[in-house]
Amino acid sequence: MGFAMLLVGAVPPAHAALGQTADSVAADAVAFDASAVRHMSRSALNAPALKAYTVEQMTTASGVAVKEYVGPDGRVFAVTWRGRRPPDLSVLLGSYFAQYQDAANARGLTALGLHHASVRGSDVAVETAGHMRDMWGRAFLPAMVPPGVEQSEIQ
Repeated sequence: MGFAMLLVGAVPPAHAALGQTADSVAADAVAFDASAVRHMSRSALNAPALKAYTVEQMTTASGVAVKEYVGPDGRVFAVTWRGRRPPDLSVLLGSYFAQYQDAANARGLTALGLHHASVRGSDVAVETAGHMRDMWGRAFLPAMVPPGVEQSEIQ
């Protein structure tokens, strides 16, 4: 099973996934039984005059905070999470989950410290960190990150 299977938790499914449109964020809130969905516009650090992306943020009934980063093209280019356990990555990564799983199983996993790991597929990057009852991570599509947006902004 490997590391990739360890990261898949038991959180109700979401509908927006990496590379897909953000039209289903409201459905995600229902599927996650989320307490609130907040919509925030963000400017890029390197181009503050531009509306580079929006962030849809919700907290699931199980206490996992999920953010979906939506580019100006209306597509989800990144997701982040933080909570007692990771969310179901097969849902959040959508069609990129198989690539992530293949990269992790093919020794694409890089340990960045005792409690921090990174997996890079050809199109997707996934980083996880944390310890018991405090897990966080992010997944993003480097080719879809809007111009002027630093990867460090995805948190």
